[in-house]
Amino acid sequence: MIANGAITGVAQYTDEVPVTKVTTAITVQGPDEIHYDETIACIHCARCVDVCPVELVPSRLAALSDQGRFDECRQMNIVNCIECGKCAAVCPSKIHILQLIRYSKESINRAYEDIAPKESSNLKLGCSCGSD
Repeated sequence: MIANGAITGVAQYTDEVPVTKVTTAITVQGPDEIHYDETIACIHCARCVDVCPVELVPSRLAALSDQGRFDECRQMNIVNCIECGKCAAVCPSKIHILQLIRYSKESINRAYEDIAPKESSNLKLGCSCGSD
């Protein structure tokens, strides 16, 4: 079973997964329909870079994420990834780029969730009508 589409979806280990309002699709495959592709090392073909709609370097982000170098992923604007899945779909090495990017984004969110948002320097609190 694949939840949320064949390209950007995630394989489920059980059929006891809840269906919520953000579930877009459920794909059920039989044993003869499942493809087991072996992941190999990146061949640096840059196909993922060519198809990225936000002009990121998905192969580099995936490699950094796999190594746990999340601060470098953040510096390379990984949060701008829209998770379309095109990079993983065109990868001839069958690297799970989208899953690695999602992992990195989740790790970054957890690391920075306790930091308060920065207030604007031009923000004025209180009434500015002139009365005290």
